[in-house]
Amino acid sequence: VAWASVRPRALETVKDIAVTVTHGDGTVSVLPLETTARYLDEALRKPGILVMEETENGSRILAVDGEYADPGAGTYWFFTVNGAYPSETIRTQPVTDGDSFGFYLLTY
Repeated sequence: VAWASVRPRALETVKDIAVTVTHGDGTVSVLPLETTARYLDEALRKPGILVMEETENGSRILAVDGEYADPGAGTYWFFTVNGAYPSETIRTQPVTDGDSFGFYLLTY
């Protein structure tokens, strides 16, 4: 797969990460995870936290922690890494020990 060749290098060791999900109704879920995944999409797909869709233009986050975005209503999922907007996509975002990831369902 072509995208695999452009992923930044990430180590496949055990990492403890924190995932905070802010739902559309304002409720917040904090999900501490232990993972050996190298990239964020892998770390969240295995335990069923993340549902994604592959499109012609890349990947789109459909659902996080059971809540689906509704592009027709203008809602989309966005994420942060250690409190900042990432320079990587969810598929190319390396996961390192101690990272915290925030997911937000926003309406545009």
